[in-house]
Amino acid sequence: MLLGSSVLAIEQGTIFRDCPECPEMITIPAGTFLMGSPPSETSRNDNEGPQHPVAMRAFAIGVYDITRVEYSTFIRETGHSSNDGCIVWTGKPVEATGSLYKDTSKDWRNPGFLQTERDPVVCVSWEDAQAYVRWLNGKLCRLQKAHSCSNETGPYRLPTEAEWQYAARGGTGTPYYWGIRATHDDANYGMEKCPPCASLIQGQDLWEFTSPVGSFAPNSFGLFDVSGNVYQWVEDCWHDNYVGAPTDGTAWTTGECKFRVSPGSDWLEDASYLRVAYRDLGTPDEKNQFTGFRIARTLN
Repeated sequence: MLLGSSVLAIEQGTIFRDCPECPEMITIPAGTFLMGSPPSETSRNDNEGPQHPVAMRAFAIGVYDITRVEYSTFIRETGHSSNDGCIVWTGKPVEATGSLYKDTSKDWRNPGFLQTERDPVVCVSWEDAQAYVRWLNGKLCRLQKAHSCSNETGPYRLPTEAEWQYAARGGTGTPYYWGIRATHDDANYGMEKCPPCASLIQGQDLWEFTSPVGSFAPNSFGLFDVSGNVYQWVEDCWHDNYVGAPTDGTAWTTGECKFRVSPGSDWLEDASYLRVAYRDLGTPDEKNQFTGFRIARTLN
């Protein structure tokens, strides 16, 4: 693993850190892919189309979701406030029924279930993720001893939706990055379609709630947990479909910006949500038990 910020010359697929507290990043090659899902894909939603080609520049993205220990370093160094409650699930994970409500006693430290320090942080909003990005950029700027440092500019950011999907697919065109069907050997997810409801603990999936990052095999680009475990905030504003979407991999920052996109699925929902093209959304200030984030980095 390389340590340092001179990543422009790093070979694609190389893992690096810019600083000891910085997340592990991996470089993703330039290329073109079909974003979205074809009409024939089982469980497809209308907001996953039309499928369209997108030309991607090379970039770097987190090998893992941001973990609790990484987020706690940010909190400790900045004093960022993140304790105004979290949306939680009231039913047991294996139940077909339940409801969501905001519990003011819950936050990223105590999301309502036990986690290890290597579990992905949850109960963090899109706004919290942006604050983390600003902190990282300021840290990197100071480490590089730049003449003019600003937390508002720098190479770190949330991935665009196109970058996330391109990286998550890992060069594949199947519904899941590992193939055409999902099992609990592939990812941490929830109940099968109910009824009947099967146990959440099956195969390699030993967890009812979140699992430590890297507990399942990576995709072909070297990313872990892009499907399952937790949803991941991306930069883009929400749109009900891809009509008019950027075709160059940049973020779509016009439209319904009162909602932001969060792909990836989570530990509670069934396998159909694990499809790489599946899309979810939330308000920028929403915090829940199911959503975390990973970060991206511009290379040039």
